[in-house]
Amino acid sequence: MDRIYHTSEKNELKLDIYNKDTNLIIYLDDETADITYDIKDSEVKIFYIILNDQFIDLKEEGHISGGHVTSCLFDLSKADVHIKSVIKVFDGAKLDMINKYLVTKDKDITIDCINMTKDTEVNIDNSAVILDDGHIELTCTGKIIKDAKRSISHQKSRSLVYGDPKHVDIRPILLIEESDVEASHALSSGTIDDDVLYYLNSRGIDKVDALRLLIDSYLKCDEELIKDLEEKDNILSILQRGLEENVG
Repeated sequence: MDRIYHTSEKNELKLDIYNKDTNLIIYLDDETADITYDIKDSEVKIFYIILNDQFIDLKEEGHISGGHVTSCLFDLSKADVHIKSVIKVFDGAKLDMINKYLVTKDKDITIDCINMTKDTEVNIDNSAVILDDGHIELTCTGKIIKDAKRSISHQKSRSLVYGDPKHVDIRPILLIEESDVEASHALSSGTIDDDVLYYLNSRGIDKVDALRLLIDSYLKCDEELIKDLEEKDNILSILQRGLEENVG
């Protein structure tokens, strides 16, 4: 069963989840959100959906012990966004983090994921499309502390630029204090070529629809992740609306 929260109703959430499987859908529709969670021996999917088109200040602090957590943030909003996320992983737990940003305003994002004990795993996947007047500063740090043997920390960040963004600064960082580990980071960037848009236009797709098509392919939600959600149709509708309102 999905557990649904709106930060406009309660902007401080403290969640304890022990020995259960569940989905958390958190609609960020207030200016501030302070979210902490303690998850133990559970299979949990967390979905953050930004709805406020003005300003979002999100503070997230998570502790994961055992089990598997998948955390997804979707931001296709017009909002200025400030995010500070610190997640600590213990006792053989696995964290998969997926973040997708459409950047038309200011986005300031700091992510720290820390392997605290041995045999833990962290995988981070950041994707951003930056359009005219967009400004993004994204610092993503994976840290493996001393004695966290056989731990894994991987991250990849990719960006796609179109038009004339104000500022793009994406920094992947690894801090490794233990030798018996597996760790990597990757950063890639590219641009949307007007020739590609012209080609699609020559095939009967107008420029705005072509741009939306390319951005959607880059930021598309993996429907496998949300196929069992009661909120699936609502989430897809929100993301589609964000794409249509912010591109073109």
